Amino acid sequence: MKPIQLPFYARLAFLLVIIIAGAYICIVGQNLIVPLLFSFLFAILLLPVANFFERKARLSRTLSSIISVILFVLVISVVMYLLGSQITNLASEWPSLKEQLIKLSDNVRAWLVTRFHVNLEKQTAYINNATANLLKSSGGILEKTVLSVSSIILFLILIQLIGFSRVYLRVHYASDVAVGYIVGTSWLLVALGVLKKIEDFNKQKLVSPAAASLANK
Repeated sequence: MKPIQLPFYARLAFLLVIIIAGAYICIVGQNLIVPLLFSFLFAILLLPVANFFERKARLSRTLSSIISVILFVLVISVVMYLLGSQITNLASEWPSLKEQLIKLSDNVRAWLVTRFHVNLEKQTAYINNATANLLKSSGGILEKTVLSVSSIILFLILIQLIGFSRVYLRVHYASDVAVGYIVGTSWLLVALGVLKKIEDFNKQKLVSPAAASLANK
């Protein structure tokens, strides 16, 4: 019995359905899947280190794995220490930075008074209203931000795992996967640039009538 050969468009449709279904399952079950994916990714990253200790140092597999995990924890600890030191330095410089921001805010408000004839009382009222509206919607914004960040991290991990699986299973060469990453990244940068231009254009269209209305008041 000959195997059934599906046409290209049918195989492509099946592949897209599988990818969409897999992405949906990952998003729905991200509380369970994300830690598993991180652990799988860390295991893949530590596998060459464990193999090195096992082959070169003649250590057992268990001892090689333990040493690899300890080294990984040490590296993460060093990175966190460096980040903490940078944050500490930033905190120590915060008073001077705050003073510069206050001066910049005063200059901007003075420029608005001279350019658009908007007095300080109107500016303060506008800032207070904007702050109140932001605080009201901060919960939803924070939730959406966390979900979007977790989704981005999840998809980045999936992209890396798919590329690794293509090379590991010898379906594609490493150069093919690298070119795919480069093309995808280039397309992403172009799309982000176009969206940024559209956003700036829309902001200019909205700011001009708003500034005119404030000036009339």
